[in-house]
Amino acid sequence: MNLIDRIITEGARTLTLEDLDALMVVLPKIRDELEAEAAPEEGMLDQFRFLRHVAEDAVAGLRRETSLVALAEVTFALLYLTKNNDLIPDTLPHEGWIDDKAIFTAVLKRNESTLKELAIVRGHDWEMLTSVI
Repeated sequence: MNLIDRIITEGARTLTLEDLDALMVVLPKIRDELEAEAAPEEGMLDQFRFLRHVAEDAVAGLRRETSLVALAEVTFALLYLTKNNDLIPDTLPHEGWIDDKAIFTAVLKRNESTLKELAIVRGHDWEMLTSVI
């Protein structure tokens, strides 16, 4: 298992529904910061928007076909953006987003069986979502 997969597996394993609730509180701030930030590439913004919708739908009781593993990993990926001490500090202009993009891409690929159809239904190009890195 590579480092990114290990980080996702270990991080998602410890999450609770309280973490999902906490994510919903900080999600608008994360969205505003990411969309105002020049650093993330457009592909990462698309990934963020899709993952955000997955989490919001889960909280609203929609898309009950989304697996709990996928939901935990999506929640972890979104919360990873809030970490001050991640693999590559976000204070580095462009390099700081590489690990965040890698986490997003890996979560999408790891959960393709659950998320691909939903992405397509929401109008996302799955190949573009999963080829950001």
